[in-house]
Amino acid sequence: MKERLTGHTGQFVGGHEEQLMAACEMCDKLTWVSAMCDRFVACFGSCSVEQFRRFQGALYELDPVERALNSWIEGLRRDELNEKQCVAELQRTMALMSHLGEIHLTNDLEGFASDVHMRILMMQTHMESSALAITLIKLAVQKKLPSGPEDEEAAANFTKKADAVVSQSRNIKVIVGKIMRSLDDFRVRNLSITQDKRSQFEDCEAAAQKLAMYTRAVGEDVYAILFNDAEDEQQKDPTWIDLQNTMFRTTERVLSMSESDIFGSITKDLRNLANLLVELASVAVDIDMTAECTHPLSPSITDTNVVYAVEKSPAPWIVRAQELKSTKVVNVDTEEELRRLKYDLHERATQIRLRDINLEESAVKIELLESRMRNVTKQSERIEELERAVAEGTAREKDFSKAIEELTEEVQNLEVDVAKWRKAAEDKRAVGETDRAGQERAVATAREVEILKKEITALRGAVTFFREENASYKRDDLTAANSWLLQPLVDPREKAIAEYEAELAKESRDVMAELRSLVVEERVVDLNKLVPKDADRMKWKPVKETPRWTCARQRERYEAVRAWKNDLLGRVESHIGENVKPQTKTGTMGARVKIGLPTGYVAEKGSVGDVVIQEPEGWEELRGSLGVVDA
Repeated sequence: MKERLTGHTGQFVGGHEEQLMAACEMCDKLTWVSAMCDRFVACFGSCSVEQFRRFQGALYELDPVERALNSWIEGLRRDELNEKQCVAELQRTMALMSHLGEIHLTNDLEGFASDVHMRILMMQTHMESSALAITLIKLAVQKKLPSGPEDEEAAANFTKKADAVVSQSRNIKVIVGKIMRSLDDFRVRNLSITQDKRSQFEDCEAAAQKLAMYTRAVGEDVYAILFNDAEDEQQKDPTWIDLQNTMFRTTERVLSMSESDIFGSITKDLRNLANLLVELASVAVDIDMTAECTHPLSPSITDTNVVYAVEKSPAPWIVRAQELKSTKVVNVDTEEELRRLKYDLHERATQIRLRDINLEESAVKIELLESRMRNVTKQSERIEELERAVAEGTAREKDFSKAIEELTEEVQNLEVDVAKWRKAAEDKRAVGETDRAGQERAVATAREVEILKKEITALRGAVTFFREENASYKRDDLTAANSWLLQPLVDPREKAIAEYEAELAKESRDVMAELRSLVVEERVVDLNKLVPKDADRMKWKPVKETPRWTCARQRERYEAVRAWKNDLLGRVESHIGENVKPQTKTGTMGARVKIGLPTGYVAEKGSVGDVVIQEPEGWEELRGSLGVVDA
């Protein structure tokens, strides 16, 4: 990754602008992972056997980290590496390794020495990353911003200050390199800086990390305004004023500082960091500030040719192997005794399993016998009940037989009495049978004659009525507006009434269906289930789950159905009152006749109402009184 970034600093190449700052951050995080791995390797070489055993589970936790690194290496070979995605995955890797470091790495003087070495290495990486980011920003600005005569002063000022920041970063990197060499000298002599200087190293590392983060943020914001052609084609080209405002906003957002000149804040921070590192360098070369480590310190990756002044203790895996080898010799008698004991243990286990099987079979048999015994007891009780029922049935049969015999004797006596009474009745009927038959026939003949006379009279009246109606129809004009032929067969008012009554019937069925649905769907609220527990008493619950809301909703629905029903009943009663006429007449109407009264009849007789004809002769009398003559 550093080679790829170095290739961009020699000559700016477009096409990967959005990935350059992510690549710088990726280099810092990869350096951190490498330094943490060095700390683990150093701990492996100097830890005890017990501590070495605890590293067994770390292998499985680091397996996804190894797979991720392999995928990144393969993507780098194919030139398909996505730096932004790698940065996000590296952040998770750093969190995992930090967790493992807190668990497995020691906090003694040896652990502090490896921690200080890692912090110095990260300071050097951050300074290199800052210088590289500023260089990339300078190249991008020189390529994209205008270089006219009016912009020469701004361009020269920007280039001068950018070179000054790069120079300061590299000077700080040199100071950090001196501190690292002093610490490496102490490591050769098995010495380490005392732990009371930890805060100075942490402050320096935090300042260097903050500067690296600031330079990357400036680079991302500058690239955003310089390379935005693909996002917004109508936006105007950036100017030096836009660049200056963007850098001021980034400084205020990241460093929480306001500046009036480009790179003013970072120059001040670099100067402060250089002063801190100078003080730290004086501490790093002072042997009075060191302490001797209990175990020999391991070299770093860069110190492969170091000759130690103190002899290193053997590695923990070698010590463990020697322990296992020393305990491998076992007495032959002991092995034979162990083999015999294992055989006895196996035999006893087999016997115990067989005994358990026998006990299970015996338990099953006992349960089966108990079940059969219960069935036999139930059968014996049923047999006793049947025997009692048979005895009761036998006694009842004897009583019924006795009662049947008594009833048979009584029936025979009654049959004798009936025969006597029947014989006496036949004797009396033979005497008066002749006279009674003649009287009955005479009465029946008179009744039939009377009925036939009434039918003849009714038929005569009907024929006369039909003749008169026919004559009136012949005289009437059938094409007149009031002609009977043009009258509708069904009265429109009756049709409207029938339709309204059908609508009322349908609505009544809907009311009944709604009431039935209300009864079926709604449920009574069970207050016992709604009593909250002590833990849930103060817990929030929706309003729709409360019994008050449920009862109110049910009451509302019931009142709506009730109001609908009352409204429907009111309309039905009103309709019945409007269409029912009082019935004052008695009898059955046989026919309705329209009669034209002569002039002066109403004045002479008074008002005429309904005429009731109960017998056919009454019609003839009415015609005679009116002076009607057959045509």
